Amino acid sequence: MSDWLSGGETFPDVMVVPYTDLLDRWRDGEIHRGGPIWPEWEAQVSARHRRAGRPVDVRPADPDGAIGGGEPMAWGGAIADAFGHQVADFSTRLLATLRARPDLPVAFASRPDLASAPGYFGQILEWLGLPPERVRIVSAPTLVPELFVAPQAEQLGGPGPSVGYLDALDALAAARLGPPDRTDGLLYVSRAGMEARFAGEPYLEEVLMAAGVAVMRPETMPLADQLRNYRAASNVVMAEGSALHALQLLGRIDADVAVLERRPGTRLAAANLRPRLRSLAYEEVATKLVHGILPTGRPALPKGLSVADPERLLDSFARRGVDLQPRWDEEAWLAARDADILRWADTQAVEPGHL
Repeated sequence: MSDWLSGGETFPDVMVVPYTDLLDRWRDGEIHRGGPIWPEWEAQVSARHRRAGRPVDVRPADPDGAIGGGEPMAWGGAIADAFGHQVADFSTRLLATLRARPDLPVAFASRPDLASAPGYFGQILEWLGLPPERVRIVSAPTLVPELFVAPQAEQLGGPGPSVGYLDALDALAAARLGPPDRTDGLLYVSRAGMEARFAGEPYLEEVLMAAGVAVMRPETMPLADQLRNYRAASNVVMAEGSALHALQLLGRIDADVAVLERRPGTRLAAANLRPRLRSLAYEEVATKLVHGILPTGRPALPKGLSVADPERLLDSFARRGVDLQPRWDEEAWLAARDADILRWADTQAVEPGHL
């Protein structure tokens, strides 16, 4: 990982197939079954998909037939229906790929039930510098005569980014956005518009804005604007979620970042974020998680509704220099929290297990 550009390989006559399983552990499927069927599968290292230093992909079944690819390509990765995984799992090969092989189109694949690529997919590619005319979507088994693959520059769960990779991301951000327009106040990155959030989080937003805190809902903004805000910020509090992975599209950020944990004990993306930031802290503000049941019978923890301890919540912001106590109405907070929980329960009653 010391040289983020090293280790690219080209393989002849590689079969690339759509995914049968992708981020499917929640329904007793696999994290990764699809994409290239690399030769000598068990002996492959950098070509395979890894997390925390070990392969987590399963060899796809050989297809009955194939369509000739007709052109050499580079492997880009999966198209996922989750922004955070698209960045952290499936975008870390791309910068090295574009630098090493600017001559090649780049292949991606997904599950057949993902009818079209999510909007953030195109924005990620645009940010990294891959134009649409170089994108190839594998929708049927395809025999590629030559397939180039770069190693993952970082992995979910670590190892994190190398110095060289951060340098390259720094240069990319400077070219895309220019010098950062630094701000002094606190930026809160909210999940109040998402289904899985802190119960009562819209009320927290109201109190924060009344205290002069800038509140950002990332899902309402173009990706480039989100990244511009992160580069400008010096003091950030983020609700735990996919937005944390957007920071992986940037190099170094001269900011102190605190993450409000929605799932007690979670340290989401710590290995990936620490090398980028001035400081990183995780605040254990959640005391309970109201969750549904997966089709497998296991708890649906990532999509649960988090219940925060208000004292811990206020203390977290106080440590960041923002005193919310004079504006905090405990009855209003409890009403907002309970309304969120009841609304969440009503959704579960209509569509049990969907969360």
